[in-house]
Amino acid sequence: MRRRRRNRKWIIPVILLMLVISCGLLLRFVFVVRGVEVTGNSGAVSKESVVRFARLGFGTSILKVDREEIEDRINASGSIKFVDMSIRYPDTVCLEVKVRNREAMMLHMGKIRILDAEAYVMRIMDEVPDLDLVYVSGMNAMSCERGQQIRADEEKIQAYCAVIEALNCHGADIYVSELKLDDVQNMQIITRTGITVNLGDVNKISDKVAWMKSAVADLEYRGERGGLLDVSSGNKADYSLSAPATE
Repeated sequence: MRRRRRNRKWIIPVILLMLVISCGLLLRFVFVVRGVEVTGNSGAVSKESVVRFARLGFGTSILKVDREEIEDRINASGSIKFVDMSIRYPDTVCLEVKVRNREAMMLHMGKIRILDAEAYVMRIMDEVPDLDLVYVSGMNAMSCERGQQIRADEEKIQAYCAVIEALNCHGADIYVSELKLDDVQNMQIITRTGITVNLGDVNKISDKVAWMKSAVADLEYRGERGGLLDVSSGNKADYSLSAPATE
C-alpha cells in the first residue's frame, strides 16, 4: 500500500510536466502563423503587398496577432483599407481588405494629397500628378496624413463625400475640373470647359449632379464654354452666359 501511495505521488507531477511540455510544443510549433488568406482586394493589390503592409511574421505566435495593430498598419499604406480580420486556428490569419480608389486631389502645406471617396489620404506628392482627378479647394484641412481621413470641418468632409459619391454614381466626374467647398451651403463645381456650376448644399445632391451632367454634356456638344449653370434647386438646370460674380 505504501508503494502504491508513493507511486501515485509521482504521477501527478509527471502529468503536469507533460502538459506543460505539450503546451510549449503546441505554442512553438502548432499555434504559429503559417498562412494568410486575403479577400476583398479584387486582384488590384497583390496578397504579398497586403501581408507586407500588415507586417505579419510567419512563424510567430498566432496568439500574439493584434487586430488593432494590423488595422493601423494596413490603413497606413494609403492604398488599401482594413475591413476585418479573423483567425482560423491553428495557423491561419484571414484578412478582408478593400482597395481605395483615387478620386480627388487637394493642396495642403505645399504638397498634393491624393484622396479617396471617403476623404482618406492615399498618397502625398510634391507635384501635381498626371491623373484625371477632381481638384478640391476650400477644404481648409488641419491635417492630411497618409492612411488617415483628413482633419477638417465635419460638414465639409460630409459634403465632399456626398458630391464624390454622386459624381461616381452618375459617371459625371469626367466633366469636373474643380470642386469648391469654401461654403458648403453654396458649393460650386468648375467643369473642364470653364462652366461654373452652382450646386447649393448637399440636399438632393444626386439629382443636382444628374441635371449637371445632362446640361454640361449638351453644352459641350454645342461648343459652349464658360458661363453659369445653376442646378441648386435639384429639379432643373438654368444656364446663362453671365460670368459668376467675383470680389
